[in-house]
Amino acid sequence: MKPNSLAAFYAACAPTPESAVGVLPPPDMGQGVGHFNVFPLADLRQAPPMAFTRRAYHKITLCRGRNQVEYADQAPHVGANTLFLVTPRVPYRWLPLTEDFAGYSCLFDDAFLLPARTGVVLAELPIFQPGAYPVWEVAEADCVALEAIFQKMMHELGSGYAYKHDLLRTYLWELIHLVQKLQPSPFRWLRTAPPNGSPLSSRSC
Repeated sequence: MKPNSLAAFYAACAPTPESAVGVLPPPDMGQGVGHFNVFPLADLRQAPPMAFTRRAYHKITLCRGRNQVEYADQAPHVGANTLFLVTPRVPYRWLPLTEDFAGYSCLFDDAFLLPARTGVVLAELPIFQPGAYPVWEVAEADCVALEAIFQKMMHELGSGYAYKHDLLRTYLWELIHLVQKLQPSPFRWLRTAPPNGSPLSSRSC
């Protein structure tokens, strides 16, 4: 199964003549710093349905609103304040179950967090280890703390600060550490039966 590329993600989620809502790549990521982006999930409300497949990047998402997340051959997880992780190793699909879903997502490639830049091998972090929980529900107070980091990322991504990519890595590490603190012990995956009725649609994200 060939993973979906970043180019495929942006092609599927770009604004259209019918809708100005969408996700665009950052204008200044072609500087040998790897790729990073962050955006509100509301920007994906017009995105087309996605395939159940792997992605060629990592992603951390907080979804507010009833939604369903599916990984590999595991039972779907259904929740309302859902935190979920995506790595290039595991196929997944996200399906909102309400039209007014909200939250944030950031995506990044391996090059953005190269060990030469950070001193850490991304694949060795507990958050991305095989068997770790990839999706779970978080408390309201934790949602607020996570949203604060995402909002800092969005503000900095749009700034003209010369060292903003270094600062964005710092914010991403802050997010990763908070997610690791919140991640349940890897005894089993959450298994929640899907609700009656079908999801509204999936999103190409």
